[in-house]
Amino acid sequence: MIKRSKKNICPWFKFVESTNRWIVTAVADFDALAHRKRSLATPEGSNYNIRLSHVKGGVVTRLPPEPSGFLRVGHAKAALLVDFLARGKGNWNLICPFDVTNPSEELQEFEDSIVDDL
Repeated sequence: MIKRSKKNICPWFKFVESTNRWIVTAVADFDALAHRKRSLATPEGSNYNIRLSHVKGGVVTRLPPEPSGFLRVGHAKAALLVDFLARGKGNWNLICPFDVTNPSEELQEFEDSIVDDL
C-alpha cells in the first residue's frame, strides 16, 4: 500500500525486498490470508460445510436451555445453528432437553415461553 501511494520511496522498498526474500514471501502469505478472510465474509464465500459426511448412522445436536428466564439473542443464534445442522445433513436429530440446574428459579412460564419461541 505504501509503495503504491508514495512513489519516491519505491526504490527503497525494492532494495529491501531484493536483499530479504523472506519479506516477499511473508507479505504474499499475509495478503492471501487477508483475501481469504474477506472472501469468507461475503455471502458467496461462507458455508456451513463442517465436513462430517463420513459419519455413519446420524448425529444428534443438542440445545439445552435453562428455564430460568426468557431466551436472549445468544440463545437464538445457538438454536438456529443447531437446527440448521440437524436439518441440513439428512439423518441428524435435534433434541431440546430442559437443563434443570437451579430449580428454585425455574418457572413453568419460562418453559412455555422457550417452547413457543423455539
